[in-house]
Amino acid sequence: MPLWPTAFPFSTEYDPAEDPPGSIDPLGTLSCAERLADVLFPGFTARMYRLRLLTMAVVASAVAERVAEAAEDGDGARLGARLAFERLVAAALVRQRVQGVLPPLATRRLPGSHLAQHALSAKEPLTSANFLRGQAVNGASGVIMRLARNLRLLDDRGAITGLGRELLLIWANEQHLRGVLDEPGDSQRAGAQWMRDVAKAASANVSDGSWPGPGQNLWDRLAGPLRLDGADASERAFLRTQLMSGSPVRARMLQLLSEPNVASIFEASQNGDRGTAERGTLTKGLRPRLTDGPIDLLIRVTIDSIDRHERVAGLLQQMFDGLSWALKLRGGRAPLNVMLLDPRLEEVLRRGLDSLRLAVEALRSSAAELASAPGFQDSDALEALHMLLEDAGRTLGAPEQALDAIMTRHERVQKQKRKANWIERDGGRWTLMPGRGYDGELPPSEREAYLHPFRVENAYAFLADMNGVGGQVFNGEIE
Repeated sequence: MPLWPTAFPFSTEYDPAEDPPGSIDPLGTLSCAERLADVLFPGFTARMYRLRLLTMAVVASAVAERVAEAAEDGDGARLGARLAFERLVAAALVRQRVQGVLPPLATRRLPGSHLAQHALSAKEPLTSANFLRGQAVNGASGVIMRLARNLRLLDDRGAITGLGRELLLIWANEQHLRGVLDEPGDSQRAGAQWMRDVAKAASANVSDGSWPGPGQNLWDRLAGPLRLDGADASERAFLRTQLMSGSPVRARMLQLLSEPNVASIFEASQNGDRGTAERGTLTKGLRPRLTDGPIDLLIRVTIDSIDRHERVAGLLQQMFDGLSWALKLRGGRAPLNVMLLDPRLEEVLRRGLDSLRLAVEALRSSAAELASAPGFQDSDALEALHMLLEDAGRTLGAPEQALDAIMTRHERVQKQKRKANWIERDGGRWTLMPGRGYDGELPPSEREAYLHPFRVENAYAFLADMNGVGGQVFNGEIE
């Protein structure tokens, strides 16, 4: 099956604090980076930061199922109830954090928390109009859904599996909510009452937009059991077991990241950007500790492929940024031959091409090693690597040839994403579209940091929530 950039989830601009790096991808290099990250961290994405969201997704599914059982259109009501429940929980957690009942860690990296705070300040309910657009994929359950399915807590429809039911019961027991799965009816156990009242509030919100008043105790009853820092020992142990048992590569990565010598490299680079921290952790911290076993061999070859992919992608991006910088300098529109006479752009292109020749050969070698690595099965990742190598190879000539090859790739990528080009070529005159392009005053330079996220930061955030990094707590985020 061909690899299309549109097959990957796209970040949105509706709650920018939750967007991952690399959401703007004019040369289409993010998709291959995502594939390579999948080898090391199956099920993870660059937007997952909190372990407790797995439990929240399971609880949301249970609430939605309860609402659907009582609705005429069960399937239609299920999604609406899940989204209503997520809005109620977001509002409850933010309300208690603003009031000082909960610490900041209880809501940190909760999708939509900024929007929930705005609604609270305006004394407005959370609705589909003022909350996250595309909430089904950008909300609390949507962000974590891929991992929840990978761990077999939820099935492909988002319904609870046997493992998900086990997690739900562990959570309910630790939160003193026994009976959460009792049949609807006369059960007076605490969990049954909680489920009945929460499902009723979600159903009412779906049917007529009803929203609990500020004095209702439902807010406390939602926030307490579902705060993101509130997982107790049994819940954390269960989730740790699932994370460590589902994939030997993921288990090995989490084990290696937990080692003090590796974790200290990540901790020391927290003041830098994400790309610097992840590059240093993978190449300087983790890679030297790998053995000759088959799992470690696959990890080593993947890290090398990531490092060389990012080198090639970064150099292509540097030249693309140089072109947009030169256009901005000329009011956004100029003939190509005039821009090529600028010695500053010529220097960017010359340095980029000199470095790219060696980088392409190194990546070609890694792609061959990856294809034969034990346990590697992602043919789409190899296809994306080879396509990048072909496009990068076409740049290796005169500066005009390089820019033509880069623009050809850009135009193909944007067409596949059904997005407008950032730069339009109209004969000899090229035009930079408004709001696009490189923002620096000086020409772009080569970057040492990775261009794309590789989920190291996300793994450390999960390890922190599991208390698995030498007793230290990493924020797992860049504030």
